[in-house]
Amino acid sequence: MNIRSIQCPSCGSNLNVESVNQSLIYCMYCGASVSVETNHNKGYDMELGRLNARAARADEILAKIEKIKSVLTHTRISYRTMKIIDIQT
Repeated sequence: MNIRSIQCPSCGSNLNVESVNQSLIYCMYCGASVSVETNHNKGYDMELGRLNARAARADEILAKIEKIKSVLTHTRISYRTMKIIDIQT
């Protein structure tokens, strides 16, 4: 059963992909190995990239929150003079 055909990047001959799970095929004319990328793989890689970008952004935000927390634990505001007083020990 032929799922789809692709061209060999080395010699240009038609290669038949016979299984959805097939990720590597060999050209029967020139012997080159050809990686078969499916739409499923592309979608998975795209979603993985999105999730990694979200995780990186969350790490940046968490670092900013920790920095603000650190500043706030070492300072207090004098409401009489509206000045920030450093109370680091």
